[in-house]
Amino acid sequence: MFYESDAMFDTSFDILVVLFFVCFFGVIGYVVVKGVVQWNRNSHSPLINVPATVIAKRADVSSHRYANANDFSGLADYECERSKWEQFVRQMELFYQFKCDKLEFKDISYGSKISFEMDACGHFAVKGKIYGVHMTHSLEFEFDADQTVLPEFINGLKKL
Repeated sequence: MFYESDAMFDTSFDILVVLFFVCFFGVIGYVVVKGVVQWNRNSHSPLINVPATVIAKRADVSSHRYANANDFSGLADYECERSKWEQFVRQMELFYQFKCDKLEFKDISYGSKISFEMDACGHFAVKGKIYGVHMTHSLEFEFDADQTVLPEFINGLKKL
């Protein structure tokens, strides 16, 4: 049996399918034409030369540190200016020679910080907080050591 309402449904459905495809390809065509028009406008725009001054340069500013303690291990990135890194290494050498008793190193991107503090006997405490990417996680640590570990540590710092 054929009902008039079925025929109407088929016709309405056919119209909706056609309208969907017309709208779909119409939107794609609009985006393509708009992109080509923008590209053409940019290509025909005049080039403008203006004087500029470089006020800062970041080069060779990152370091990776790998930590491993019992069941915990991880990698931390530190960013600093090269001159600050070299100053930190020189200060670490003075620290080893007992010419300073406190030392701190700060990261310029996320605010990570490591500090060293030595007593008169050559024992020192290392404290710090290292932030991960986008500060989504952090590691806070504290441990004690003595100056016998510093020569190897300083040599490792110089190689970076």
